[in-house]
This record gives sequence, C-alpha cells and structure tokens, in this order.
Amino acid sequence: MKLFLRRDAFRRFFSCQLFVPRDKYNTGVRHKLEEILKRELQGESIDTRVTLSESVLARVHMIVRTTPGRQRRVNVAALERQLIDAVETWTDRLREIIVERLPEDEGLKLYRRFAERFPAAYQEDVTPIQASYDTQRLAALADGTVDLQLSLYRPPSAPETRLRFKIFRRDAPIPLSQVLPMLENLGLDVISERPYRLRGPDSAALWIQDFELATRAEQIPDPGALAQRFQECFRRTLNGDAEDDGFNSFLLHTPIDWREAALLRAYCKYLVQTGMPFSQAYMQEVLGRYPALYRALIDLFRARFDPDIKADDRKRRDARASSQLSQLLEDVSNLDEDRILRAFVAVVK
Repeated sequence: MKLFLRRDAFRRFFSCQLFVPRDKYNTGVRHKLEEILKRELQGESIDTRVTLSESVLARVHMIVRTTPGRQRRVNVAALERQLIDAVETWTDRLREIIVERLPEDEGLKLYRRFAERFPAAYQEDVTPIQASYDTQRLAALADGTVDLQLSLYRPPSAPETRLRFKIFRRDAPIPLSQVLPMLENLGLDVISERPYRLRGPDSAALWIQDFELATRAEQIPDPGALAQRFQECFRRTLNGDAEDDGFNSFLLHTPIDWREAALLRAYCKYLVQTGMPFSQAYMQEVLGRYPALYRALIDLFRARFDPDIKADDRKRRDARASSQLSQLLEDVSNLDEDRILRAFVAVVK
C-alpha cells in the first residue's frame, strides 16, 4: 500500500491518493482509512472516490476538508504506517512474524499449513505473535510426533498475579472436570477458559484450551523459571504418574519438581501410618506454609541418599541442611505445626 499526500495551497483540504491491494479492499477497509485520515489531518469532512480496474491495486482518492488557514504538520511516514496497519489482516501479520522468527522456507511452510485454519474467535482473542508460537505446537500435534503440548506464560500486558496456560490436544479436549482440580492443586485459581477447535491438515480435530489463571499475591512466580517444572507436573498428573493433591502446589513457592513433591507426599503418608493425630491434608497444609523448610528437607534427603554424591561432599551437605532445618524450626511458634515439622525432619533422618 502507498500514500501520496498533497496540501491545498490555500490550506482548505488535503488530497490523499492511496493505492490499496485490491484483494484487501472492501467497504470496511474504506471506513477505517477515512476515519484515520479524518482524525490525523483534523478534517471536518471527507469525500472518497474509488477506481477499480483490472490492476491488482485499487486506487482510492480522498479529499479531507479542513478549517481554512489552520496550520497542520503531518508526519507522512507515520500516517502511512497507520493506514497500512488498518489494511493488513490478522493473517498478514501472522505471516510477517512467522517468517521473521523462523527460517523463511520453514516459516512459509508453517504459515500455509495453518494460517487459514484459525477460527474467527481465536483471531479476535489471540495476537499474531502468540499465534506464531501456537502454530509450531499445532504442527507437532498434526505430524503425530506428540499427543499433548503445553504452554505456561504471562502475556506482556498482564498483571503479575495473572498467568495463561494453553493445552494443545488432538481429537478431543480434556474435560474441565478433570483439568480444574489439577490446576487448583497446582496452586492456581482458574478465572476463565477459552476453547478453540481447528481442523488439522489431515482433517483431524486439533484443540486449544486457553486458561486464564490467577496466583495469590504472595506467590507471583516467574513463568520462565516455573514453566518447565509446572508443565511436567501437569503432564505426569494427567497420565497418572503423580497424584493429584496439594503437594503439587509446592512447585510455585520454591524450585522443586514433581518427583520431589512426590517425595514429600510419601513421607506425609508414612507419618499418617505411624499414628500421627493429624490428617494428610492438614500436614500438607502446614508443610506448605514453610517453603524454605521443605526445600531444606529435600536437600537433606539428597545429601543422605543421592548415590552420585561423594562421601566428603555428603557430610558437608548433610551438616548444612541439618543446620538450616534447626534454624528454621526455631521460628515456628505454633505447637501443632512444630510437632508436624519436626516429625518430617525426624523421619528423613
């Protein structure tokens, strides 16, 4: 698209000659162009004449009438950029971003496979830059290399306490009755879900479930550091490799993984069997209030039982973890909590 702008010598109007790709020109585009020119040129009225021919360009001539004599400095390059953005479609911007992010051949191939498959609701809700990442995950599903793709991130404009979590799945979405308890046990509140259904290149159904999640103010995790551990824990829980309970939420407070959460769960179950007069849910709740302490518990376990640690290093790590636990236990004032936490330390030792 190109803009040619001329100001009337008596400053009564601007003459704007625009050349717009014919396949993108329609009444809606014309209204957008008129609105931008009238606003940016401070026009009082606007007259438009359109010429369509066999050319690939539509010629649009607009006269923007202004208050006579009024001074108006115009940044033509910036104005033309606004007009181009108004004409560009969502798929146009997606193509530019994919080709910029990936090698050109790979990007164009990906664009041709999926650009026209996104439903209108998806294009309305999702920016082209986010869609460029989603397209790569959809391609992996369509190719059959994976059956599930996950993505945890925080959009640039979102508050610190908000996250987005996308589930990409072939054939059918995961039922909400299954997903919601898993996300809540991971320590997040589900605000909303937006499902999108696409038809893949092989005619198989591809599903995107886009969840908006809220964290509590005291958490505010860094998605970059959390994403891999969070997604692995969700995947393992979905497949039945990990239990679905509140121990999974420990990942949000300190950098542990799903196996270390399972370790703490196993000790808790053992303590219940020893006759501790507290339920598993209550002991999990108490332990969850002390992230530094359960991190030190895991360090103590590794110091004592990791076969890859050498003897000298094992003693040093054991002493450091034991000293840290002793200091942390001194800060516990509630008697029930003190009893529960000391039981965890004792059973690891």
